[in-house]
Amino acid sequence: MNRKFLFWILTMLLPLTGAAATASLSIESFSISGGETKEMVIDLNNPATDITLVQFDLRLPTGLTLKQTDGEYDIDIAGRTTWRKHSLDANVQADGTIRVLLASSSNAVLSGSSGAIISITLVASSSFNHGDIKLENILMVSPDEKETTQPTYTYTIDNTPPAPVGMATLSIEDFSIEKGGEAEMVIDLTNTDDEITLVQFDLRLPAGLSLKQVGGEYDIDIAGRTTWRKHSLDANKQADGSIRFLLASSSNTVLSGNEGAIIKVTLKADNNFIGGDIRLENILMVKPNEKEITQADYTYPIPSNATAYLSVEPFSITAGETKEMVIDLTNPDDEITLVQFDLHLPAGLSLKQVGGEYDFDIAGRTTWRKHSLDANEQADGSIRFLLASSSNAVLSGTEGAIIKMTLVADNSFTSGTIRMQNILLVTPNEKEIAPSDVTIVGITEVVNNQGGANPVYSLSGQRLAAPQKGLNIIGRRKVIIK
Repeated sequence: MNRKFLFWILTMLLPLTGAAATASLSIESFSISGGETKEMVIDLNNPATDITLVQFDLRLPTGLTLKQTDGEYDIDIAGRTTWRKHSLDANVQADGTIRVLLASSSNAVLSGSSGAIISITLVASSSFNHGDIKLENILMVSPDEKETTQPTYTYTIDNTPPAPVGMATLSIEDFSIEKGGEAEMVIDLTNTDDEITLVQFDLRLPAGLSLKQVGGEYDIDIAGRTTWRKHSLDANKQADGSIRFLLASSSNTVLSGNEGAIIKVTLKADNNFIGGDIRLENILMVKPNEKEITQADYTYPIPSNATAYLSVEPFSITAGETKEMVIDLTNPDDEITLVQFDLHLPAGLSLKQVGGEYDFDIAGRTTWRKHSLDANEQADGSIRFLLASSSNAVLSGTEGAIIKMTLVADNSFTSGTIRMQNILLVTPNEKEIAPSDVTIVGITEVVNNQGGANPVYSLSGQRLAAPQKGLNIIGRRKVIIK
C-alpha cells in the first residue's frame, strides 16, 4: 500500500470522535389541524444516566402557537416527576423561540429511564396545515452536573391533503439526464373533471442540476395544450433557491383537453451531478370561476449515476424490538477497498451497545484480517462508519453484505426513516465514488401523523400495491428494495 493512501485513511479517521449520546428528547406522535387545540408531549429517553435538569428552545411554525391561560403558557409537568420535586418555566426569547426549563432546586432526578416529562398545549390557526416543530439548543444535566447536548430535533406536521382523484394534478414525464449533459423535462397536467386556466408551482432542483439559460433567459416553453397567444409563461428565482413558474391567461382562457403536456424546460447537469430529487412545491391551479385547487408537493427522483452504491437488506423493527440491519454494496464496474457513510437514525431507534461499544460487525465480503471497521458519533448525532484496509485489500465479489449492525427500538418508537448520507467509496487506485444518499424504511411501512400508510409508487409514478425490487417512492422518499 502506498504511503499517500495510508495518509489519506488516517486523515479520514481523524474526525471520528465522540461517544454515544446518553440521553435524548423526542415528541410523542400527534397531529393538529387548522382551528384545533392539542396537547403535545415531550419524552426523555435516558437509559444510561440519571437526569435532573432539561432545557430546550421550542420553535413553532407559522400558524401554531403555545396556548396561554391568564397570561401564562399552558404547560405542565408530565409522568416522570411532580411539581413538588421540579419546577417548570417557559419564556419567549429574542429570536421568537420559547425557552423551556425543567429543573430541581433539590437536585432530584426524573424517575425511570424513558417516557413523558412535559406536556404543552398548542393552538393551530384556521389556515394551518403543515410545518416543522423544532426543539433547539437541547441541554440535559445529571445530578453530578455532567451535561449532555443533542442536535436540533424536528417533528413534522403535514395535513396537506393529496389531490382528489379526478380533479387536477401535475407530474413530470419520464426522462433521464447524464452528468455534463442536457435534457428536456416536460410537465404534464391531468384535470379530468375541472377546466384549468392558471398553473403555478415552485421548481426545486437537486445539487448539480440547473435550468438552462439562453441570452440570460431561462430556456422554457409552453407545450401542447395551449399557445403563447392564449397564455403567458414566466419563471423567476425565489429567495430560497427554487424557481417559481406561472402559466396564466389574461383572458381567462382554459387549457385544452384534460391531460398532457403544458410546460417544457431544458435542464443542464454539471460534471459532478450524481442524481437527486426534482420537486414541484407550492402547487396551485385555478379554474375559470377562480376556484383554487392545491396539490401536495410532487417528487421526481433521478437515480444515481454512480457505478457503485450502498443499499440495505429489507427488514422491519417495531417498538421494544432488537433487530439486525445489513448493509449491502453493489459494485459491478469497480473494485472497492474503502467504504464510509454517516448513519442517521430516527427518534426512538438507536445502535445497540455492548460494554460501551457499538454492536456492529464486518459481514460477508471481507474479514477483520483484511479490513478494519470503526463507528463514531458525529456532532450532528449521526454515526460515521469507516470500513478500510491498511493493505489496500479489495472487497470480494461485486455485490452482497459488507456490514451488519444491531438496532434497538425503544417502547415509544412508532415510525421513522433511516438515512445513510455522505457516502464515499474508494477504489484501490484511489478513485472516489460518491453515490447519492440512501433512505431506508425504518419499519414495514412509513406511518404518517394520521396513522395511515404512505402510498408506494414506481419511478414512472405508477401506484403499486407493495414495494417492488429496485427503487421505489414511499412517502415521497426514495427507497431501495433488494
